Amino acid sequence: MVKIEIKNETVQEKEFVSKKTGEVYKTYFQVGWMDKGDEYPVKVSIPLGTSRERRGAYKAGVYTLGSQSLKLTQYGDLEIDRYNLQLTLLSPVVLEAIKRADSVRAA
Repeated sequence: MVKIEIKNETVQEKEFVSKKTGEVYKTYFQVGWMDKGDEYPVKVSIPLGTSRERRGAYKAGVYTLGSQSLKLTQYGDLEIDRYNLQLTLLSPVVLEAIKRADSVRAA
């Protein structure tokens, strides 16, 4: 299971200029830490939208990818849909069960 930890609700922004129109756009994102099962988590950017369509920040917590975050490419390959990325908060009960399962596997 992919786990992503959001440590705070700080939203960061990037600004860019459209090559077509010259219009200035902003994209918003949050920093998270993704645990892929390796020794250390990796830093990731969680997109929150643009100046036209922006979602609210995720609260601090541990999340997993929502099923709507996945899509199939034209060749049938599975990938994360960066335009529809949704995180699902994991409850303390689920987190404890994951920890127990991980410790059994490590033993």
